Amino acid sequence: MIVLSIVFIVFMYSLCDSIIATPDYGDYCNSSYVYYPYLDKTNCTNVIPSSEEYNNCSSIGGSVHYEYDEEGCSVSFYCDTCSVKYYEDLESSDFFKFLFLAITSLLTIFVSIYYVNKKKINQVVITGFLIGGVVLLAINTIQYFNSLDNLVRTILLFSEIIVLILIIAKLNKTKK
Repeated sequence: MIVLSIVFIVFMYSLCDSIIATPDYGDYCNSSYVYYPYLDKTNCTNVIPSSEEYNNCSSIGGSVHYEYDEEGCSVSFYCDTCSVKYYEDLESSDFFKFLFLAITSLLTIFVSIYYVNKKKINQVVITGFLIGGVVLLAINTIQYFNSLDNLVRTILLFSEIIVLILIIAKLNKTKK
């Protein structure tokens, strides 16, 4: 039963990753490393952004990148905003993964609750899927929790408490 739950959770994450692509940083930006000018070189007249230029670049989500001459001295700089689109697409991808996993975990829970007292289906299998659905819902919520607005967090957690109460009530009803 526990093994079935674990394999079900891993399967759902694998399925989710197969259906909803995660953006690759390399598709948006050429380099993940921000180079800094060599300030300790005495033969360099480094071109360095002013505080205002640096702050303007940061305010639009960019990072300052430098271009160098043959001696390793910075000769110019530019504001690279390639990561802005990457993080927007990553946020969108994470949201769709969250929705997919939330919906499939809730469907698994409700189908399992429906079949929990049916004699034709093995109860160990149904219980395995029920546990898998509950754990998948919990893991999914934990992973996406910080990305949610405070009000949405509260509503989501309240909804999950209601689902858990329904599960407990249904399981207690079937034992009687």
